[in-house]
Amino acid sequence: YAKNQWEYFERCFTDGRFEIDNGLAERGLRLVVLGERNYLFAGSEAGARRLAIGYTIVTTCRLQGVDPLAYLGDVIELLQNGWPQARLRELLPDEWQRTRAAEAKARTDALLRAAKFPTASP
Repeated sequence: YAKNQWEYFERCFTDGRFEIDNGLAERGLRLVVLGERNYLFAGSEAGARRLAIGYTIVTTCRLQGVDPLAYLGDVIELLQNGWPQARLRELLPDEWQRTRAAEAKARTDALLRAAKFPTASP
């Protein structure tokens, strides 16, 4: 078997796009296996669905480079304060991150303007 696979084996040494091991894939599958075990204790089918949605949100945050705790804390607060249903798309992790980055830039720009051009107090 190994002799027949030699060409494929050598690729990880000749092409930098290929990993020398499959640890990343195995770690990804480990999460799925642990998830399956956790779903058994979700309490009900509806609970398992909610758990799967939670895993999906956290994984999407991680893939987008978004801090899941900051994201969930902010989004839950926005939803509790009556965020309009018509604007739910803005709460997706990538949109949320863009909005937060734009807000941070606007605050920084405002601070820089204030530092360079102080306004006179009455």
